[in-house]
Amino acid sequence: MLIRAVIIEDEIHNQKNLQAIIENYCPDVELVGIADSVDKAVTLIQQTRPDLVFLDIKIKLGTGFQVLEKIPDYDIFVIFTTAHDRFAKKAFKYPTVDYLLKPIDINELVKVVEKVAVKKREQIRTQRELDLLKSLRGDIRKINVPCSETSYYLAHRSILFCEASNNYTTFHLKDREPITSAKTLKFYQNELAGSTFYRVSKSHLVNTEYILSYSRSKFPHVVLENNMTVKVSPARKEGLLKFMKEVH
Repeated sequence: MLIRAVIIEDEIHNQKNLQAIIENYCPDVELVGIADSVDKAVTLIQQTRPDLVFLDIKIKLGTGFQVLEKIPDYDIFVIFTTAHDRFAKKAFKYPTVDYLLKPIDINELVKVVEKVAVKKREQIRTQRELDLLKSLRGDIRKINVPCSETSYYLAHRSILFCEASNNYTTFHLKDREPITSAKTLKFYQNELAGSTFYRVSKSHLVNTEYILSYSRSKFPHVVLENNMTVKVSPARKEGLLKFMKEVH
């Protein structure tokens, strides 16, 4: 498991010393950048999105605390490095893994990096569990589809696509004949918001889970698992591709 890290330090000899320790004693850490001021640090973190920040508390034009205040929404681990232990109490108000005093002790740094590795493994495991739970919930999520005499409760995964016809919507299903509801496609688009469905044209709302292929021909279209073809509006094709990357 690779840990991507940056160093925020304004003294060159400290930069080089920390870099040398990381490169020689922390094989799981990839150093992706160094910065020496608040603004440069914020830019570096925004551009590289590291897992770990080695952050000096006193840097050019400000402090490490100011760096963290400018990137509050980032999910990162922070190891403060400083020659002054009076900042320790304030440091732990931030997402701090640990606090190292200069000169940096090699053994202490290695221990702290291992602590980061443990936390990152826990983070990855938790995210996988959340993804699995989300997937399982997706299997059982249902939508109410009232028809002339019967209301159907359709699992999202049973729907291939929805097709508009004036103010009616026909549900094309995976394992049974289509059913038609006297509600608009726009209504069902709103009902299915936040799921795997995407409006590919004025008349079609597709369950992207069942898209097998996308054609960039003169007349863009998708092919679904049952070999049915659904046209894609030229104005919506880029949105569809972006949606596919984000959801799947």
